Amino acid sequence: MHEAYRLARGLHGYPVMRVSDVMLEDPIWVDVYTTLGEVTRRLEESSIRHLPVLRDGVVVGMVSDRDVRTFLPSVETLLEDPAKGLATLDQSVQEAMTSKFVSIEPDRGIEDAVDLMLEQQVGAVVVTDPGTGKLVGIVSYVDVLRAMRNALWG
Repeated sequence: MHEAYRLARGLHGYPVMRVSDVMLEDPIWVDVYTTLGEVTRRLEESSIRHLPVLRDGVVVGMVSDRDVRTFLPSVETLLEDPAKGLATLDQSVQEAMTSKFVSIEPDRGIEDAVDLMLEQQVGAVVVTDPGTGKLVGIVSYVDVLRAMRNALWG
């Protein structure tokens, strides 16, 4: 059977790939008490856009580079009052994170992850163990695009 035909069938009800096939296992994460300055450093150093936020090993939120940018003072404010910018960087990630994060189980099809990202207008979903709620991975739109490119063009 032609690969494109098999993939098209998969996209219409027969999962070809599971979330566990495309997720980043053991993703970088932060604790709820991590400062926004540290969050910014980790996002930039790792060239990523999303970090799960954990408390006692359980996901309680998600923080994106956009969340941090939105929370930080404007450039004009920083120029007028640099101390305000430094004080903001010392605040906890809890102040900027999204506590209504989207999660999915690793055995679901990637089309379910795509549907969640589209419906909730997010760039990534956390992958959690269905029994414990513990973080097992993360799937971003980039991971899905990479998997689709590999499936279509090798």
